[in-house]
Amino acid sequence: HKIRCGRCAEKHTFDHAPTRGIVFLGSMTEETALVCADKLRRAVAAAPVRFGAAAIAITASFGVAEFPRDARSDDELIAAADQALYAAKAAGRNQVRSFSSLRSHDAKDNADVRQHQLKRK
Repeated sequence: HKIRCGRCAEKHTFDHAPTRGIVFLGSMTEETALVCADKLRRAVAAAPVRFGAAAIAITASFGVAEFPRDARSDDELIAAADQALYAAKAAGRNQVRSFSSLRSHDAKDNADVRQHQLKRK
């Protein structure tokens, strides 16, 4: 499938599997990729699937990773995006997360643990 996110001039390839899809957004910033992923997330939520007389609401979660900042290879990039995707699902689904936000969250958690350990001494 091809989608146009509205933030850039090019169309992007969207390859999907029943439970996981990969969107290759080409040369764009993480911020723009997050906007595009959120636009797609909202479009999915706004289009219920018809099954007979029933309209079934569906949602989507997305993980965003940026090359080469978050990974050095295709496999690492997909793994980073997967980590962000699973974080989005764990946080309640129907949302978008970036791999870089996970790293900054982990750094904050580590700093909080170190601060707590210092207070205990």
